Amino acid sequence: MAFIQAVTTTLPEHRYTQDDVGKASLTAHDWDQAEQTLFKRFLAGSKISSRNFALPIEQILRLKGAEQRSKVFYEQGQQLAVSALAAAMQRSGTSPQDIANLIFTSCSAPLVPALDVPVMQQLQFPPTVARVPMYQHGCVGGAVGLSLANKLVAASNKPAAVVSVELCSLIHQGSDLSRASFAGSAIFGDGAGCAIVSPDSGLLRFVASTSFLVPDTAHLIGYHIRDDGTHLMLEKEVALSLIDAVPGVVAEFLDQQQIATTDIDAWLLHPGSAKIIESLQSALAIDSEKCRWSWEILTEQGNMSSASLFFVLERFLRDLAQTTRNQAPFKRALMLGVGPGVALELILFENVV
Repeated sequence: MAFIQAVTTTLPEHRYTQDDVGKASLTAHDWDQAEQTLFKRFLAGSKISSRNFALPIEQILRLKGAEQRSKVFYEQGQQLAVSALAAAMQRSGTSPQDIANLIFTSCSAPLVPALDVPVMQQLQFPPTVARVPMYQHGCVGGAVGLSLANKLVAASNKPAAVVSVELCSLIHQGSDLSRASFAGSAIFGDGAGCAIVSPDSGLLRFVASTSFLVPDTAHLIGYHIRDDGTHLMLEKEVALSLIDAVPGVVAEFLDQQQIATTDIDAWLLHPGSAKIIESLQSALAIDSEKCRWSWEILTEQGNMSSASLFFVLERFLRDLAQTTRNQAPFKRALMLGVGPGVALELILFENVV
């Protein structure tokens, strides 16, 4: 048995509205009228108000090549990771010496060694801490990391830390005129999150988790790695694949726990895009109120890939802590991550507050 003991998030300092992003992008790039119209349409349909970036937007729009992007990730991402992890340990009353496993997830830049190495050194972690860096899980990495932490904590009976750092702005490619590139530039933001998973106590108890790889969908989400860097692969059929697959996967998972979808009080859905949340809501027949935390994070921060669910979870835990005796309690929460594959990760939590 393991518990979510603390969740913290952190954002880089540069914040922009969608209008700011649109003006800067159209000024920086020599797009024709049709391309400008398409990008404006993606911005308008995103339902995102603002996003945070690791660099001033003018610098992001001038980034060249994988080397430059990797350097930015190493420098800026390290600061965010240290901030999120230090805050989570402080909130949970955990020290680096208490942590047995450190899980690090990001798909922003494939650094070797991963960013967790300098982070551990800055925070003076013991060299015996087991490291689990993950890259290829993409947006679902945060949920996968939490599922793994649950298993590792059960095996070691010691706390684990899960850290996610995503500088999604680094995937912007102004010369890429594909619909996927425009969509990514309209929805992705930067941020970091951390969760401390404890064997003893916390706000939420892990009940069960499961993974599911939707057949024949590997071509729908991912990256094309080219000489100038990473290019987003994102097909519009993702939403249809979720509508087809998710109801059966969720029903079977919950049936194994002898509960139904109506027994879930809170749905912590990956805020990948407005279309992703709407598709999941439609497939599961849930209203916006039961997944409002996902909508709030999407609106306020955009899609921060694997870090997004930490923001959703932190927002949910804030509401959970403020629930009074006169309010209906959130007894059960289901986290649903979505990422390349198309991969689904489900985690069932139970409120112990």
